[in-house]
Amino acid sequence: MKKKIDVSIIMVNYNSLAEIRASIESVITKSSSDLIYEFIVVSNSLERDEEIELLNKTTPHLQYHQLDENVGFARGNNYGINFASGEYFFFLNPDTLLMNDAITRLKNFLENNSDYGAVGPAIFNKKGRQVASVNNIPSFMSLLSQMIPFGNLLFPKKFVYGNYLVKSTSEVNVIQGSAIFIKKDIMKSVDNFTDSYFMYSEETDLCYKLKETGLKVGLLREAEVAHIGGVTTKPVFLEMEIEKHRSRKKFLNMHKPHLMWLNRVSGSIGYFWRTLLFSFTLNGKKIKQFGNIFIWYTFKYN
Repeated sequence: MKKKIDVSIIMVNYNSLAEIRASIESVITKSSSDLIYEFIVVSNSLERDEEIELLNKTTPHLQYHQLDENVGFARGNNYGINFASGEYFFFLNPDTLLMNDAITRLKNFLENNSDYGAVGPAIFNKKGRQVASVNNIPSFMSLLSQMIPFGNLLFPKKFVYGNYLVKSTSEVNVIQGSAIFIKKDIMKSVDNFTDSYFMYSEETDLCYKLKETGLKVGLLREAEVAHIGGVTTKPVFLEMEIEKHRSRKKFLNMHKPHLMWLNRVSGSIGYFWRTLLFSFTLNGKKIKQFGNIFIWYTFKYN
């Protein structure tokens, strides 16, 4: 008789099979022996047969699905959901490593807190330091904080623009998309990830939909995951920075169209002063990054 799967661990690959093997190894090593799980890898990139064979050979309970094109993060995960049989889903980035028995801890948290729809672990960098991994749903105040120099230092955390650090188990607005734990039935009830996002803001959209149904979103400090970050986006860093802002615009257009004008004004002003500030430090990388975003908001927003 086939055993019931507790957790389906879903990963979207883009030239990251080596990182996925390491991530899977961390799950196998750190997870408790009574946890029954499966791995579902959806590949947005064409990989060598020998790499796929190595992954299949070294990974128990693996399903590998090759897509014909790069459909992005949201659609890739949704594709994986079609093959998932676990009671819970754990959407995990390729460049993550479990630091403790995070999956069991996340599962136990949702089992004991039925008012929560999704929960994420505390995120650490490769040096073992906890990093900012909580964000806010865009609002009038968060867009205002983006516009004002050093607004993230002046505004309360619930209004700041960008990620901030939470050091204890708490209800939060948005958890990082690199590690999202959610019950299968709840994910289905909000129609999974919204397909129209290619990359970025899909976690904001998901958390917003959960909150609209009356469910909470949480960060569980006792569950720890290391996230290297930037493995797949580093070669196209500037393009993906713009994609991040396109996705937020898409979120606002879908859920809060009355804030579209403020988003543009806030982006133009906020990234103008950021570009100006770094021009004094002669930081060429930041000048190019912020300058490109300023140009997008000011001249290419529509």
